[in-house]
Amino acid sequence: NGKWHLSTLKASVKFRVRSRFDKINSEYHSVSDLLITDIQNTELKKFDRSESFTQRDIFVEMIDNYDQRFWENYNIIKPDEDLQNAFKKQNLK
Repeated sequence: NGKWHLSTLKASVKFRVRSRFDKINSEYHSVSDLLITDIQNTELKKFDRSESFTQRDIFVEMIDNYDQRFWENYNIIKPDEDLQNAFKKQNLK
């Protein structure tokens, strides 16, 4: 049909957390993978400009509601255990 479809996506973010007050000086590296497993050809309309994100928007701050029922049938690959433990340990200090 001459259309291209996204099949995989990878995002990599590195950030450093420094706080003299909390005695923290750590670097974190997070990698997210998105794998498209199914495509449903339906009539779609473009997002309105007011519903779109810009490069300057912080995605997590733009989300105003979360519908758990919408996501219940999606497969989720959980983060590496090491990353989860690192955040837990940091929060315990």
